[in-house]
Amino acid sequence: KTGMADLDNLIDGFMYTENIVIAARPSMGKTSLALELAKKVAEQGNKVLFFTLEMSKERLADRLICNTAGVNNRRLKRRCLFPDEKKRANNAVEKLAKLPIKIVEGQVSTTEIKSKIIQEQRERGVDIVFVDFLTKMRNEHRTSKMSTHDYVGDIANTLQDIAIDTGVVMVTIAQLNRAVEMRNNKRPILSDLRESGAIEEAADLVIFLYRDEYYDTETEDKGIIELIVAKSRDGETGMRKFIYQGEYYRFLDLNWKHEEKAI
Repeated sequence: KTGMADLDNLIDGFMYTENIVIAARPSMGKTSLALELAKKVAEQGNKVLFFTLEMSKERLADRLICNTAGVNNRRLKRRCLFPDEKKRANNAVEKLAKLPIKIVEGQVSTTEIKSKIIQEQRERGVDIVFVDFLTKMRNEHRTSKMSTHDYVGDIANTLQDIAIDTGVVMVTIAQLNRAVEMRNNKRPILSDLRESGAIEEAADLVIFLYRDEYYDTETEDKGIIELIVAKSRDGETGMRKFIYQGEYYRFLDLNWKHEEKAI
């Protein structure tokens, strides 16, 4: 299970050997969603390997602390916390330290990712792998004549092969192209994926993120994020809404909001 009830109801959780793509425009919350999912699956006892090609391990750890402790990200970044926030942050660190999550930072190639997965499988096991993000990866097979389309396509196909060969769930973060900004309806569609043909073809599941308040400050959906399942090789497509608390990098099921109001 993803641990996000409404999403699980749509996609029935993750399956081993699946290649999953999470994609959105910048600042939509892609990395936050990846961390949310990593934490939730780890809390179920699944072993997580998280490759961060853009951020440091320390920045990701801070995000996980904010998510778990409910501490404002700017206050934690400044290390300016009230006593009760420090207590929650320390408790979060203790809790997170017990989770089977391993973070690997720095640029890596597909070959290095596969080698690391195999090494971790021998030492402690790996159930799910996150790669943040696709176009930051190195490709040893790139030649001067290889187009960007072929380059990205080779990486996407190789990650799919790695998921099958090693038996893990592979979750890759991807960027959308600027075409979405040119439309009135800015909800992503599959053709918005950079080099979409290759990435879409290699993916078993494609999940887009969309926040209406990013484009419309007057929207009624303030604090709401849409997870749009645009492709599902073996299941349904559709959209589910969640509460997005950006200051905590946190996603909540909407029924949580209803319960809070009722108290």
